[in-house]
Amino acid sequence: MKTSSKFPGPLGLAAALGSLSGLLLISVIAFLGSGPGILFAFGAIGLACIVAIRAERIERFGTRFGIAMGSFVLSTIMAYIAVGMSPNTALLSFGEHSWRVLLIVAASALVSLPVARLSRNSIQMAD
Repeated sequence: MKTSSKFPGPLGLAAALGSLSGLLLISVIAFLGSGPGILFAFGAIGLACIVAIRAERIERFGTRFGIAMGSFVLSTIMAYIAVGMSPNTALLSFGEHSWRVLLIVAASALVSLPVARLSRNSIQMAD
């Protein structure tokens, strides 16, 4: 893995992207609500992940996927906790929270696949 050492490895990059993206999601939810505007925030998170991973020149697909998934999971969990502090969701049981968290992880994996593919540095053109 070749990095430009701006972050202390892939875990640091995922944590930085995830925490900044989580703040973006929380801000969008606070100011715009949880309507369709949140999709623009998720799109911005995807673009930010692509740009940051390309800037770090990470070559391995698994590492790029892990960074993207980690940042999506962390940001979405931060937003889930911020929304979860409301009185309506505080009454949910552990089982009701756990399937929602598993859904977040599955959706993050699904979104991270194209992000990891698009973030590679050398794009090979098919003949």
